[in-house]
Formats: sequence, structure tokens, C-alpha cells
Amino acid sequence: MMCGSIATVFHNFITFLGIYFNTSQHYKACHKSFSRYQGIYSFKGISNTCLDCICDVESNCNKEIGCADDGGSDSCGPFQIKKVYWIDCYRPGNSYEECTKDYDCAKGCVQTYMNRYGGRKCGTTCEDYARMHNGGPRGCKKSATNAYWDKIKLAGCSRNS
Repeated sequence: MMCGSIATVFHNFITFLGIYFNTSQHYKACHKSFSRYQGIYSFKGISNTCLDCICDVESNCNKEIGCADDGGSDSCGPFQIKKVYWIDCYRPGNSYEECTKDYDCAKGCVQTYMNRYGGRKCGTTCEDYARMHNGGPRGCKKSATNAYWDKIKLAGCSRNS
């Protein structure tokens, strides 16, 4: 096993890209000083509480909801995901329509989207995630997403949920 090489490659990769990255179990097992990377390159991602609030605001978490026109493009499923969002979460499932209508696939898409953009384009609080969900990768910086954040708070979430 080449743990030293994996650790070096991993360190160089994340240093070069400057992204947050959830490391693999293999890396944790190989690298005894893994803890020095905790909090620097990785984060926990969006919480289930925050996901629940987003789902509630988007559709009352209706797992049977289909697609609806939302100003020129469809939003589908319990998280009301648009096709460009699904593409940004690396096209999980067999198709856009199938994934967004399946709660687990749609939830995974939201988690992947937040892991992709949280910490790079925006922060990693529930407020940041909710505003990104509503306004795209830089949604946390858009004043237009403040009203959406207010709805998320009314659904029971706080900045640190």
C-alpha cells in the first residue's frame, strides 16, 4: 500500500485547486496526521435539518409532486430542482425527471450541489445553502434570495441549522 504517495498526491491536489474536499476512508486509514486536514479542506455539508426546511418551503416536501413551469423552465420534485441545477450536481440517476421526482436522488443532488459550491462560492451555513439553492452558486451574495431565506427561517431553520 502506498499511503505516503496517496497523501502527497491528495495534499497537492487540494492545495492546487483550493477546494473543500471530503476525504476518503482510504486516506483517513493511511494518513496518521489526517486531523491536521480536518476543518481546512473538508466540511460537513448541508444538514438534514436544513434540507428538510428547503424541501418544506419548495413543496411542503410533497414527494409526489411533479414538474411545474417556474418562469420559463421546469422545476421538479420535492426540492423543485431545475435542469441546470441537476447538471451542476453531476446528473445523478437515469434522467433529470426521474431523479428530481425520486426523493433520495433529489436529496443527493442537493447535497452534491452544496458540496460543490459551498465554501467556494458561498459559505457553509444553512443560510448560505438555502440562498444557493434559490439563487445559484453565488446565491448567498444576491439580495434577491433574502426573501427565500426568510421563508426558510419561517420553516424552522436558523443560520446554523
